[in-house]
Amino acid sequence: MKVVKTGTLLSSQAVGASAYTEGLYVGDSDELLVFFVMTAQGTYTDETLDIKLQTKDPDGNYYDISGAAFTQVSGDTGTTSEMKAVSTFGSVIRACIAVTGTTPAYTFSLKFYAKG
Repeated sequence: MKVVKTGTLLSSQAVGASAYTEGLYVGDSDELLVFFVMTAQGTYTDETLDIKLQTKDPDGNYYDISGAAFTQVSGDTGTTSEMKAVSTFGSVIRACIAVTGTTPAYTFSLKFYAKG
């Protein structure tokens, strides 16, 4: 398979609140490889970070992509990385980022290859 598009859902930055990334057009790709890389984290006790990928339907509504949730980061885990390969999605994707806790601040990025 050839790489159709490379892109960034979230540039490396500190995230301390729940948010959605901007929806990105990935076209008629057959597979996505999405990379989560966390480079910094404070010392926490009750904070968590959850990231899942979503796709957009023709009416503009977003839905979770089955099997496209990254492993939850909790407590003080240091740096970590993970890749998800996804083969069922629409032409637009985004990340749903859920952050909980007293004073969370996770520094991470989300990048992808869309393959056709």
